[in-house]
Amino acid sequence: MSGDLTRGDEFRTADLPVPEFGASSKNADPDQLRMAYRERAQLIAVLAAAYPAVLSTDAAEPDRPDVVYIRTLRGQMSWHLAAADATEFFPHVPRVAPDHPSARWDGHTTPDKYARLQRLVSDINSEVSSAVAPARAVRT
Repeated sequence: MSGDLTRGDEFRTADLPVPEFGASSKNADPDQLRMAYRERAQLIAVLAAAYPAVLSTDAAEPDRPDVVYIRTLRGQMSWHLAAADATEFFPHVPRVAPDHPSARWDGHTTPDKYARLQRLVSDINSEVSSAVAPARAVRT
């Protein structure tokens, strides 16, 4: 795609690269991996600001003990977070006990979660496209 997207351009989730689920990060540079997790946490924080969300803990994951549970129109999504990221990027999200009803995992898998996220992006794109339908996109 040449040029920048402008108001009215369609964003298609089918154009997004699909992550390889279960890919090993054992050989990744630890600093680069940490930076990637921090960037991911900041994007997840946006979702947690837009939809009902809670933070809780998962004792089974000592490296990423905090879990954010987000309830969207397309279903629950949850991510494990480093404790520092949960503190820094999620001050707007209430913390609840692990046995709180809002902190119950619905059984979604990682592929389920990202399929839900792609459907959510499609929903948002449809709403935005409808709102700006009369405008024509101009590519530069």
